[in-house]
Amino acid sequence: MQDPKSAALIFESGRVVITILHRPEDTPAAVINLLNNLKEAGIACRDKPEVAIINIVCSSDPGYPLNLARIMVALMNHERVGYEPEVIPGLVCRISDTKIVSLLFSSGTIVTKGGKNREDVKSGQIILREKLSGVT
Repeated sequence: MQDPKSAALIFESGRVVITILHRPEDTPAAVINLLNNLKEAGIACRDKPEVAIINIVCSSDPGYPLNLARIMVALMNHERVGYEPEVIPGLVCRISDTKIVSLLFSSGTIVTKGGKNREDVKSGQIILREKLSGVT
């Protein structure tokens, strides 16, 4: 869908997941677009469905490469981390102080997910940066 650009995953149960939105504020417009598309296709749907933001995913870059092996060793006694480069080229870090999960890549890219709002994501990124500050 366009304006706002989004995609919808529609499940047999009736549950729908809207993805690719760049701003949470675009959610109402994306829902209206989806409802209009479904109605045009002859599919019955609620006029006012329940809507909830359940997962915000963002990407950041500290501007320098990350030594994933060193980060793994430094955090493994304090955080839930996993690094299996044969399976995935990133280090998975679940910071215990938050519900945020970060995927760190040696290029420096950090993908953060699990927030229900911007504050969740920001606080998770701040905590991760603090934990990485003594390592990288």
